[in-house]
Amino acid sequence: MKLSLVIPVYNESAGVTETTLNIHSALVYLRQSHDIELILVDDGSRDGTADLLRAAFADDPQVQVISHPHNRGIGAALRTGFQHVSGDIIITTDFDGSYAFSMIPQLVAKMQVDRADIVSASPYHPNGSAQGLR
Repeated sequence: MKLSLVIPVYNESAGVTETTLNIHSALVYLRQSHDIELILVDDGSRDGTADLLRAAFADDPQVQVISHPHNRGIGAALRTGFQHVSGDIIITTDFDGSYAFSMIPQLVAKMQVDRADIVSASPYHPNGSAQGLR
């Protein structure tokens, strides 16, 4: 089963180093059991975010960095990402670390066990929370 991870990004240059390390760790883990592609959609950042992302993932052919020429909003960034996926399951998350990338395997497992079409992590769930907000 192939997973497509779509992450919209906007003006995140200050956090690229830390966040890409976390993404790399999640990809290593997920690739033990799944074929996975990562689509990063830079939504018109003006702080060099796209270039930093391209450099961070230059050696990974399963990662695409797509850039909007100007900021169009999160909905447009997600739509752009969805146009480039090839996976059986599509996962979206925020780049800023609101949700730990390490939660992705749990979400995928929940989908498979419950035969669900969609699973969502929410800070509003009784057991939910958001951490590391910047």
